[in-house]
Amino acid sequence: MAYMVCHAKKLSGFGMGYHIDRAEVYEKDGSVRRYPDNYEFEDRRGLPVYPEIKYPELHQWNRGEGVPASGLRGAWKKEVENLSRKPQKNASSFVEFNVSAGGEFFEGLRKQYPDDKTYFEKCEAYFKECRDVLDSLHPAGKTIKWSTHYEETTPHMHVLKMPIIKASRKLNVKAKAKGKKAGPPVLKYSSGEFLGGIKGLIKLHDELFETVGKKWGLERGESGKDARHTDQTEWQRELSRKEKDMAEKESKLVEWTETVAEQHKDLDRRMRAVEEEEKRVEVRAVTVMEADKELKALDKKITEYKKELNQRSIDLKVKLAAAEKREDLVKTKEEDFRKVLANTSVNREGYKVMGEVIQVFRDEGVQATEVPKFWTRFFNNFPQFIKNTLNEVRAELRAAKSVKEQEHTQTNAQGKSR
Repeated sequence: MAYMVCHAKKLSGFGMGYHIDRAEVYEKDGSVRRYPDNYEFEDRRGLPVYPEIKYPELHQWNRGEGVPASGLRGAWKKEVENLSRKPQKNASSFVEFNVSAGGEFFEGLRKQYPDDKTYFEKCEAYFKECRDVLDSLHPAGKTIKWSTHYEETTPHMHVLKMPIIKASRKLNVKAKAKGKKAGPPVLKYSSGEFLGGIKGLIKLHDELFETVGKKWGLERGESGKDARHTDQTEWQRELSRKEKDMAEKESKLVEWTETVAEQHKDLDRRMRAVEEEEKRVEVRAVTVMEADKELKALDKKITEYKKELNQRSIDLKVKLAAAEKREDLVKTKEEDFRKVLANTSVNREGYKVMGEVIQVFRDEGVQATEVPKFWTRFFNNFPQFIKNTLNEVRAELRAAKSVKEQEHTQTNAQGKSR
């Protein structure tokens, strides 16, 4: 008894399309291309480029549909542009299903249907039923490309699907706390949720076995067992080797894509135009965001300046009030001093002195608290000041009188001598 085989793998990049299309595999005569005699690696010179191809004459029976390898990137972008949330930059580009069966299964079919046409029709029918199961399990994940290969050790089928599912949006803790409910299901890009982990793979194998395997007399492998098959092992070995050369050949592959139909070229041009427009929109959005940040920063500075000006205005009003109070106090003391001078019958010189004193107050910026103490000290010291001044005046008068008396004595002495 033979087992069903179905491997699922996440793909990064778009190189698998060239393997599926058998790009640069066959020569014009139908033989497998070989490494040239001057190839950089001596151990590969003259050997087949694709040693996994055992029966190149069966290449004519390969079948497939979907986007050619050169258009995979554009088809992928077209599918994701309508999603509400774009895939992350490190997201897988496709999920690849590799469907086959044990070698005994195909050997039995060949014995049962020795005619090539009938045999390959039966193989295609088996693979078609497997594709139908994949479509039923992943209705939102569009099949971008599929192809059957018969020239390797065991016939198998590659199916590339977009990892898109239909699911409700997840609610965060706050939304759940508020009692919000998830909205209607939406299309979501997620390769992890697309496969569903171990449970999803088990469900896939169960569905394939129940729907297809039993009908074709196949057995299901042990659930959860990581089975390996010859064709898959060889394919993995060849793929790892091809990936090393893929980067070097990428520029050359771009030239080969020029042979694609004109409609695909037009689609690529339109996609590039859309991408350029998206870039311009992103630049404008960034400019608007930066301008908004600058405006918010200016608003913040203006608010701070207003607060500072208000505070300065308050401080100025306080200082003006203090100055006015000080001026009023000076005027009051000036009036008091004038009254004192009037009561003491002081002449104009007294008013002049009073004015000079008041001017000193102003020049020195006398504080309101200093004025009362000043006048107290002034009037306390004023009598002594008068006495000292009178003593100075009397001393000057006595000195002047003494000088006059001496001059008079000398004058009298001179007169007598004559």
